[in-house]
Amino acid sequence: MKRFPFLEICIGLAAIILIGLLGFPQYKSIKIKNKRYVVRTNMYTIRAAVENFAAYHEGLFPTGIKEIEPFLEDSLYPLNPYTNKPIKCDAVFTYEERDKIPSLKGKPGNFAYGYYIVPGRESPDGYVVVGFDEKGEPLCEQSPSGEITLIILRNSE
Repeated sequence: MKRFPFLEICIGLAAIILIGLLGFPQYKSIKIKNKRYVVRTNMYTIRAAVENFAAYHEGLFPTGIKEIEPFLEDSLYPLNPYTNKPIKCDAVFTYEERDKIPSLKGKPGNFAYGYYIVPGRESPDGYVVVGFDEKGEPLCEQSPSGEITLIILRNSE
């Protein structure tokens, strides 16, 4: 029976470690992107519930997030990819406060909801849903040219 020399074992072990070190950053990057996509999917779920609310309320949107719960599947919020607990609304703001969207802070994976009331009317005519990334900042994406775009969902006008 032939035995492996110590040097061959060390070279094999070094190769395995090198492959692991080269692959780990990509794995970590893919995990971050995946969680961001789950946050984005959750934003679409909230958007669908808001749109369903409007369909049953003559095109008017909710002023609070509790109003949409009956329009979520099984009245449950989707799961937060960072905590595996139902997502929560970290902020409700009005359209007049929209300038603060880029500086909003929330818990990772949660969302904020904003609404707009046309002067002279009592109920909202528009809305915005903002999701929060792993740092608790509004969800953004960067184009290959380096341009950063804030990801928000709003009603179509």
